[in-house]
Amino acid sequence: AVLYSFQSYRDHDAALQVMLCTCVGAGVLILVATSIFAMDLIGGLVWQMTLGVGLYVAYNILTSAVYDRIVAATNTEGTCTFLVFLGDCFGYVVTFGILLLRDFGPSARPDDGGASDDEDAVLSVFLTLVFLGMGVSVGCLLAARCYFWKRLREDGIASELEVVDLTHELHADNRIT
Repeated sequence: AVLYSFQSYRDHDAALQVMLCTCVGAGVLILVATSIFAMDLIGGLVWQMTLGVGLYVAYNILTSAVYDRIVAATNTEGTCTFLVFLGDCFGYVVTFGILLLRDFGPSARPDDGGASDDEDAVLSVFLTLVFLGMGVSVGCLLAARCYFWKRLREDGIASELEVVDLTHELHADNRIT
């Protein structure tokens, strides 16, 4: 539903700004929920569900929709395939880094081959990673928003999307009855 709502924007720059702001809002939701959880004001289930909603919203927008709008708003020829590949690559690198941190980081026990069973230590490391990761992510998203706001307004390259009603064309060609 979130991605579908962005189709109504004809101006690529406006759509890009709203998408980036929505991702910032999702990141702030994660930071607020994690802060409240760290203060023991909400339980683990509510925190996990809120974390999931925030991650889902941001992930859905940032997987390819934002990249499509960046390519369209800057009038760049080509597709967003490289940007999607680059984003996925960073995701894999971060996942691999978190797994290494879990097994060889400060909460790992040297006496059992690096695996940690101490739930409090693992939770502490995870909370730290959430705060750092979301803090950096929100900061980068705000910087991207400011950059595109300034660049697209100064250069005057923000363009309007030409919407083609494919259903109408298919009805006219008698492909759909």
